[in-house]
Amino acid sequence: MKIDKLGLKGKVEFLIYQRGVLVDRFVQYNIIVNTGKADTIIALANGTNKYIARMAIGDQGTLPSDPTVPKVPEASRDALYHEIYRQNVDTVSTTTLNDVNEALFVTTFRAIDVPLTAYSDQVNPVINEVGLIMVNPITGNPMPRPPIAAPAPADADETLFSIRTFKSVPFEAANETSVSVRYTIFIA
Repeated sequence: MKIDKLGLKGKVEFLIYQRGVLVDRFVQYNIIVNTGKADTIIALANGTNKYIARMAIGDQGTLPSDPTVPKVPEASRDALYHEIYRQNVDTVSTTTLNDVNEALFVTTFRAIDVPLTAYSDQVNPVINEVGLIMVNPITGNPMPRPPIAAPAPADADETLFSIRTFKSVPFEAANETSVSVRYTIFIA
C-alpha cells in the first residue's frame, strides 16, 4: 500500500492489555501527513535536527454515531482530532539491511496516567487515534520531555508526522488498561 510519493509507508500494531493480560491485538496502515512529509524532505536536504520522539493518543478518531467506525484522516491534518495525552517514545529501533529500511517506535500508554478531565467523554473514556510527533530539541526544549495531558498545549516545535484512527478501545484506569503501540515507518 503506497502511502505517498516519497515511498514512505507505515503500519501500526496495537496491543491492548487489561490487568496485564492481552485482550486484543490489531494491525493497520497509517497516513503520513503533509507536515510529516515536508519535515522529512527538509531533514534529508538540510540536515535539520527534527526527528520523531513523541507519540500522542486521542479520543475523537471515530464517527460520533458509531465508535467502531474510524474517521478517515486527510493528509492535510496537523493534529489529532482530539488529543488527550502525549509522551516520549519508549524505544526506537532501526533496521537497514538490503531492502528492509524501517524504524520501529514503541510506546505504552497507561490509562491510569491520563486524567479524566483530558477526555471528551469523561463517563466513557476511550482512545481511538494515535500519532507520531516530530520534535526539534535545538529550537525547542531538550529531550526527554514530560508527558502532557489535554488541555495543556504541546511545545511549539512539536509537529504531527503521521496519524492512525481505529475502533474505540475502552481506556479505563479502574480496569488497569494499557495500550502498547508499535508504529513502524519504512521506505519502499
